[in-house]
Amino acid sequence: MLKKIILFYLIISASIACATIEPTHPITSDTGVIIGFATNEPSTYLASPQSWRVENIDQDRQIYLREVQEDGVNFIDLRMTIVPDYDDYLTDFIRIKENDPEAVFFPLSMEVLNCELVLFNLLGSIEASYEPQAGVNFNRTMYYRLRFNESQFKAFRQLANGGLTLTGSVSYRYQDQFSEQITTAPIAVNINAEDLKFRDFKQFSMKEWMHRNLTDYHVSVRGFINGTYSLGGFMSFDITNSGFKGSFIDNQFKLTDNSEQVTVTSLTTNPNFSGTIYFNIPHLGRSFQANFNGDLEMTLSKLSLEITTNFQLRNLYINDDNLSFYKKYLNKILKQNKVKRKMSKEITKEFQRRILNENLFLLPI
Repeated sequence: MLKKIILFYLIISASIACATIEPTHPITSDTGVIIGFATNEPSTYLASPQSWRVENIDQDRQIYLREVQEDGVNFIDLRMTIVPDYDDYLTDFIRIKENDPEAVFFPLSMEVLNCELVLFNLLGSIEASYEPQAGVNFNRTMYYRLRFNESQFKAFRQLANGGLTLTGSVSYRYQDQFSEQITTAPIAVNINAEDLKFRDFKQFSMKEWMHRNLTDYHVSVRGFINGTYSLGGFMSFDITNSGFKGSFIDNQFKLTDNSEQVTVTSLTTNPNFSGTIYFNIPHLGRSFQANFNGDLEMTLSKLSLEITTNFQLRNLYINDDNLSFYKKYLNKILKQNKVKRKMSKEITKEFQRRILNENLFLLPI
């Protein structure tokens, strides 16, 4: 009983002793703008948004048009989501990373006090909005629905053809090492002609959405061949820090779908998947890279969003004549059933994570 009490005391003491990460001194850009803060935690920085902009997901700006009718009158609703923008000073954060390779960045914890988007009455009206509420720090996404009658939308579209920016502001409060601070950042929503085109979402299919994901992203998997490998007898060597980055080869894979699933297979007899494998061999004191290609088959359930994969390695290329033995042996390793199963498992986990995340994005209704 005494041991349990002592253990509980130690746990509580450790929790109480945990230090709170706080901003210490501001980080400024070359132009003197405060873009974030160093903290009392080594190599940990907090980034402060300089503006709010339209959310961009996979190069798809989150602006949608919808035709509605009320009391026999036709209207056009424009819906958009707005998020904090840190990109203007990305080069400054890169400079910090160059000077402090272990640097990690997090959004500055803040309390949003007030949000305001300006739209002149002659151009339209703001019919609905969802904004961070005072005292709620975790939500930083804003949603607005603007409404136009036909003549207003025509004028709005003409302005957008020449470059139109809706403006506003966000006031927020944050705590530095000494006191509370209040600051304001602008909302700058650039509207262009492309944003004001109606999209036919009835034609949106999971097949098209999946094709975009497969061609726009690579898969990154770590640790898939880490381990000790026998050279025969008592001789062996270790592989550490292994991983690979790979992607589908455009025009070498095809998607087929039915009411239940989407399937990815090879389009030709050529490999449909390629990438780079990297790994360390500690006893040689070196790290290596190898290019590879192979065949990756995938099946996605439309109902459960569960995904299964099967990967078969075809070729491995190591551009180092001194590693001919390791190339041959690595080929042998990668073609072992247990390694192929592990590789397929890790690829499956990566695609499953991505697809579930994509499914959580705000999509038009």
